[in-house]
Parts: sequence; C-alpha cells; structure tokens
Amino acid sequence: MELPPPQGWLPLPRSLDDADPQAVAILASLRIVDRRLVLSRREVAALAPAVTEWLAQGTGAQEITRALTLDLPCSLRSRPAHILAYRLREKPVAVPTTPAPPDQLDVLPWQTCDGGCERAFRAARPGSCGDCRDADGTPDRDGTPDGDGSTGADSAETVRAALRDRSAAPRGRSKGNRQAA
Repeated sequence: MELPPPQGWLPLPRSLDDADPQAVAILASLRIVDRRLVLSRREVAALAPAVTEWLAQGTGAQEITRALTLDLPCSLRSRPAHILAYRLREKPVAVPTTPAPPDQLDVLPWQTCDGGCERAFRAARPGSCGDCRDADGTPDRDGTPDGDGSTGADSAETVRAALRDRSAAPRGRSKGNRQAA
C-alpha cells in the first residue's frame, strides 16, 4: 500500500522539459526579487504546474511574483520551495469576463459663486452658493425659494430666533424646580 506524501511536501516532479516555459521563467526569476529564493531544477519542475494553473486563471506574471515573494519570513528555516508550494496551493479566483461596476460616486466639480462672494462650492452647474441664495431669496435649483416655500432669509431668521430663545432659558435644575419623586 502506497502512502500519500505528508502535507506540505512538493508533488512528484515531472520533467522540466514538459513544464510551461512561462511558469519556469517566473519561478527561475524569483531569485531576482529575493536572493533567498534559489530553486533547483527539480523544485521548479514540481512547482511549474501550479504556476501554470495560476496563469490559466488570468493571473499575470507580476501578480504571481508578488504573491510568492510578499511578506516572506525573515529567516527561511526550510527550503523556499515548500513555502512557495504552500502559497501556490490556494488557487486565485478567475478573472471575470465583465468588469465590476465602479463603486465610487461621481464627485461634483468645484464652482465659483456667482453671487459676489466668490466662494468655492461643489455643484453640477455654475451658480450661487447656498449662503448667497439664502441672502438674496434666490430660488434653489428646484424652483422654490428654500425648498419649503419660505425664503432662505426667513428660515435663517427662524433658526436664529430659536437659538436665542433656547439660550435665554435657564440651564440645569435649580433647587426649587425639583419634582418630588
């Protein structure tokens, strides 16, 4: 009865002549990125089929090199081929046939206020900033003076009055205002 090789061991190598030349080139050039990644012909022949699978999934040579060399331990206690075999075991996800939709929102361009203050603000079209529209009573983009039928100056004055009334009210509880429990 033949036992399977222990976990983490390299697969039995095929001949290097049978391996994909691009996979061999990627594996052989790893030592350019990290001098510790010197591989024997036998190790390259054993790892080449896994690299070929990554290439078939649409992963480029630079991405494979990055995946194999990024964040290697400072000291390699075993043959580097074992670490590379471990990293190649997880197959990459296939490249989608259609690109993913953009996840970023469109940012409105900067506009300079035409109302006189020359303040910069973001808007789809040139015009006045919100403060200048409120001060002039100029209608918003939807055609209403301030969205609720009142002018911007009216709503600003209402807010100011509410803040004055709130600040005039006594703060905290005095001893006479406590309610019986």
